Amino acid sequence: MSQDFIHEMRQQGLNPPELIDHSKFNRFGKNKNEWAILFPDGDGGVFGDWASGLRGVWQSKKYDRQHFDSAEFKRKKKEAVEKASKERESEYLRVGDKADALWKSLPPATNDHPYLQRKMIPSFHGVKQYGDKLFIPVHTVQGDRMQSYQTIDPEGKKMFATGGRITAGCFMLGLIRKGSPVYICEGFATGASLIEVGANFVVIAFNAGNLLAVAIEVKRLLPDFEIVIASDDDWKSTPNVGQIKATEASKAIQAKMITPNFGDTRLDHETDYNDLWIRRKDGKRV
Repeated sequence: MSQDFIHEMRQQGLNPPELIDHSKFNRFGKNKNEWAILFPDGDGGVFGDWASGLRGVWQSKKYDRQHFDSAEFKRKKKEAVEKASKERESEYLRVGDKADALWKSLPPATNDHPYLQRKMIPSFHGVKQYGDKLFIPVHTVQGDRMQSYQTIDPEGKKMFATGGRITAGCFMLGLIRKGSPVYICEGFATGASLIEVGANFVVIAFNAGNLLAVAIEVKRLLPDFEIVIASDDDWKSTPNVGQIKATEASKAIQAKMITPNFGDTRLDHETDYNDLWIRRKDGKRV
């Protein structure tokens, strides 16, 4: 029966091992984000992928639909789903604590880091460094917990800590000032650029897909402040995710949205406020 369970998971695009243990919570796949719980009697199981949000239920073919709809089967399914949720929350806390300990041990980044130089961003914006990688913390919007971290290598490749929570996580720059807008943007370089041109307080959501969750939390915590979504404009991509997600976030909290204006001399790679900042700094094509 467990082989039928494994086959079903593979049909759904997961990568389970050759054997699923009835007695434990099974984790597998890339970054251990895939999981499965096989019921002790083998009559069914629950599986999913934390990264994609996929979740499925399997029932052994030896049981009919009536068994699948029974109160007992539904009870097992509910308990399995709750167990998976608790396991996920436990993993989030473990990764967050580990990220926090690592962050506290690291020295500040230096201005000679290739990424900072290329983006024309000074290191005093709160990032740290380990080897050739920049480290940026991912905190809750409340600021009470570190959820994860993002690394950026000299070429600009970005990675998050394996297994950490990113949803509604952010990095904040500057100071909140009464009467001054709160800006929300995608990336670190964009947020630092906004500070460089005069923004007092910027909340970095790390990616377009996280803008909505961060915006909702910021609005909840700062209901009396003007909030501005400083969008990316992925103008050469279809769909234009930067614009779509920023629009979604701005509408959800009734916030103003701004988009970088490059005029008629825009280059293909220019999509965000850091690209606009680089124009100002190098004196070209302004």
